[in-house]
Formats: sequence, C-alpha cells, structure tokens
Amino acid sequence: LASRGLGDVYKRQLRVGAEMAQRLRDGLHVICVCLALEPWLGRINEVISYEHLRSEIEGEVRGKLALLADRAEVGDYTCHIGDGQPVVAIESVLDQLSSGLLVIGTHARKGVEAAILGNTAEMLLHDINTDVLVVPQPEHWQ
Repeated sequence: LASRGLGDVYKRQLRVGAEMAQRLRDGLHVICVCLALEPWLGRINEVISYEHLRSEIEGEVRGKLALLADRAEVGDYTCHIGDGQPVVAIESVLDQLSSGLLVIGTHARKGVEAAILGNTAEMLLHDINTDVLVVPQPEHWQ
C-alpha cells in the first residue's frame, strides 16, 4: 500500500490479503511504503530531524491503516512501514518474513504513464522469489 493511497480503493486489496492469510493459516502482514518526496517534508524554513519526521509519518500511516482495516473488516495484522523506493522496501520486508505469498494492488499503468511513474507490481514479479497475487483497482475490473 502506498502511504498516500490508503483510501477506500485499497479495501479490496486488504480484504484479499486477509482472506489469503486465513486460507494459508498464516498472519497478515501489511507493508506501507512512504516515498521520500511525500508532502510530509515539513513547512518552509522548518528544520525537522529525520527521526522526528519518520515518527510523524509512521503515526499518520498507522492511523490511516487502522481506519482502512476497520472499513475493510480486517482483524489482526502486522504493519511494516518502509521508506524510499517501494520495490526495495517491499523486498526487504519479504526477506525478513520469508513470506510465501505477496498480495499487491496495481494501477495497471501503461505507456508513458507507466514509463514515468513505474509499475511496482511488474517490477516485483521479476525481482522476488515469492508467489505474487496481483489485485487490480476497481476501475480496471472487466
């Protein structure tokens, strides 16, 4: 889940992840990645330590995730918060967990948009040694 995207469009992704964890009799681990250039960089001329900034971001992300999990009717989960490039952060958490399945959402970007913004799901499919289930956003359902 991208930190800025913890809205209702991710409810389905969270529900699918919870259902798969239950079927596999395993725990649900939610990975939230905060890009380095998010709007949390602070007000102009304000100096904030990295640890203070990270603490604020983590608090905001955990709060948004708790609301989303409640709306998605998802019970227990473990939240992992990374920063930087999503692929690197997700791979790092997966290496720590030795996870058997990654459930990831996709925006299904194509063409110029995909070239500029990237496609995290596609990059992960090539880079990780874990099974992947890609959940499309509702606007891409056919």
